[in-house]
Amino acid sequence: MQTFRDKAKNAIGSNQIEIRRGQDWLESQLQFWKGEIRRAEEAVFVAKNELARRKMMRISDRPPDTTDQEKALRKAKARLEHAEEKRDNTKAWLLKYPDAVLEYEGQAKPFQDMLEFEMSRMIAFLEQKRAALDAYLHTNPAAGGSAMSLSTGRYQLANAYKSLKQEWDATENFWRDVVRQDFTEQRWDPLSERVASVLTAMDKLDQALAQMRQDCG
Repeated sequence: MQTFRDKAKNAIGSNQIEIRRGQDWLESQLQFWKGEIRRAEEAVFVAKNELARRKMMRISDRPPDTTDQEKALRKAKARLEHAEEKRDNTKAWLLKYPDAVLEYEGQAKPFQDMLEFEMSRMIAFLEQKRAALDAYLHTNPAAGGSAMSLSTGRYQLANAYKSLKQEWDATENFWRDVVRQDFTEQRWDPLSERVASVLTAMDKLDQALAQMRQDCG
């Protein structure tokens, strides 16, 4: 239980860093695309002048070949349109991103509070039960439990919870009284629901970040 709390807090902390990086990236992208627009506008200006200059270079009665100049102008205009689209996307995401973060934090903040306060009470309570189970196992060597295996990265919280649940389910072999039932209803079930909500919020934020990078990168 203590290990789960530490891993879960680390996962939430890592998300906060990524959220801040996302905001910083958007702001830097806005400046980048503004600069790209200026460069593209200059390229359009140069391409138009080159086209006009070429048109004035008549040979006899034949109009000059302006294929290359027209191609260069189309390319410059396409570059400008692309930069303007990316700038507009970035501006839109600068408005939408705080809402996406706020939606995630609406699930993450209560979960953080649960980790900080409720989990401490759960750990203390389970330590008491662990002592009782240790005494039981000492007199019943055939009984056993399962091991917890945790990973890192985005799946840290999900894997930590999965391992914790395996251990929790294993305690049912030795602990089947009304106290366990009350603990399940008042402590375990709310924790499970909160983890599921946070994981869903993480997934939505990940999708938003991926879309944001596609739209603004």
